[in-house]
Amino acid sequence: MPSPPGAFRAYHWTLDPEHSGTVFAGTGLGLLKSADAGATWRKISDDIVESMAFDPAREGRIYFASATAGLLSSLDDGETVHPVNQGFSNRNFTSFDGRDGTLYASSAFERNGGLFRSDDQGGTWQRITPSALPIDENILVTAVSPGDPRMVYIATAHGIQKSGDRGVTWRALRIPALAERITDLTVLSGALPLEPRPVLLAGTPVGLFRSDNDGGTWTRAVYL
Repeated sequence: MPSPPGAFRAYHWTLDPEHSGTVFAGTGLGLLKSADAGATWRKISDDIVESMAFDPAREGRIYFASATAGLLSSLDDGETVHPVNQGFSNRNFTSFDGRDGTLYASSAFERNGGLFRSDDQGGTWQRITPSALPIDENILVTAVSPGDPRMVYIATAHGIQKSGDRGVTWRALRIPALAERITDLTVLSGALPLEPRPVLLAGTPVGLFRSDNDGGTWTRAVYL
């Protein structure tokens, strides 16, 4: 796929699950959209977007976490965006995910940052940051289980935390022994018919790791 012209840094790429060939890119140039699998691009917003999530309950609704304008929402498949920042003073967002009407977003620990949850499609938010998280530890990834929206995971550079009750309580999970830090995290439990268990994939600087027991043990992913 060709890179958007003039976009010197790409922070995030996402394929539209409802429209084949539609791609969104969060870049240093702004939020871009392609309707032809990346052959051509047009700018949707000047804001730097670092994470995106599609609402499976409402076609056309997309959420964007930006580092410059806070949380953005679109109701028309990303043709236009508008802010949904009620209650936030810190609008430098680092990650976003959601399931079944419950949304999770994390903002940088500059002022009143941390992890937040909304139960009304982004209308209002409450802070649910794990108390054990160091005050200067930014949340890099937020991931909700596709099979159980009560299960939410967050990853920082140095660890993974899990909640089984939508962020009310948290516990720390092990990280791969060879990994000095976590760069990405994906939850597969319930996403595939053959994966009913809490299966985690963790991206690290030394490769991809998989856990079949909710972070109890990790094995390096096998490349075929």
